[in-house]
Amino acid sequence: MKKSAVPAAALLILTACGNNNENSTEEVREEPDVNMAENNVEYEEKADQDAESVFNQDIEYFNLDVVLMDESEWVFTYNPGEEGEMPDASVTGTDLELEDEEAVEEMENYLRTFYIDAASSQEEITYGIMETFDFNQDDVAFYRLSIDFPVQENVTDWVWEHGDDGGEESQEDGIDTNNLDDDLSGD
Repeated sequence: MKKSAVPAAALLILTACGNNNENSTEEVREEPDVNMAENNVEYEEKADQDAESVFNQDIEYFNLDVVLMDESEWVFTYNPGEEGEMPDASVTGTDLELEDEEAVEEMENYLRTFYIDAASSQEEITYGIMETFDFNQDDVAFYRLSIDFPVQENVTDWVWEHGDDGGEESQEDGIDTNNLDDDLSGD
């Protein structure tokens, strides 16, 4: 009797281990590609350290335009306004349009968890956008991010298109060389 009990217990243990391996495999498939995983570590380290969120950097203007592969567009804007004034914000996208206090609250929540600054790399920006604004990079065709940091003379722009390999940064410093405003507005 003991001989049959031992192999049955071993089979039970192996079966249990097999189930854990299957679950681990599923989790690995959900992870971003290797470069994005490295950026994840850098981004989380930046958030864990004394890095300031975008919200805490006293920005003067924030605008993020995201165009998805299905050609739908999401726009996130935030202007903190002058001291004593109510901030101005909007969030628009597929079947969603937030304005006034609701948009301000939503944008301030986003900006409190978005850890970038004017010196951030394109990869950090891309990863931060995907994480903070809950986009899947494979679904994003294009984004343009404009932030007016108080430490910069001009608005800092980052532009990314699907298929960019990250080798050459598309960061602009207040100069619109690609006429992207026309592309986004449809003119």
